[in-house]
Amino acid sequence: DALPIYSRSGNFEAALEDARKCIQLSPDSHRGYYVLGGGLLFLDQLDAAKEALTTAMALAHTDNDRDHVQASMIICEDKIKEEARRRPVKLPQASALRPPQPARTQKAKAEAKPDPPKP
Repeated sequence: DALPIYSRSGNFEAALEDARKCIQLSPDSHRGYYVLGGGLLFLDQLDAAKEALTTAMALAHTDNDRDHVQASMIICEDKIKEEARRRPVKLPQASALRPPQPARTQKAKAEAKPDPPKP
């Protein structure tokens, strides 16, 4: 398996290049997608990694291959969840929470009763 070799060297760009070549040569094999997903996972390109690993899972033929892909998929999903927890929550501004006030026309303002005088 090529992924451990690339992970030891840290050359994930080379892993991606080799994975894409593998996919071109053998698009029905899970291996290229597995290495692509693993390389993308190490580079924190999580959505693309999940997509590649999902394809690898669909193409894997043996339980052993599916187990390897599943292990990477779990790591990827955990990283996606962690990233979502770290993302700041955007709260609406206070003005967005207030209901809109009806617009008063000049005529409505003129017809409004003035406040009674204070004693």
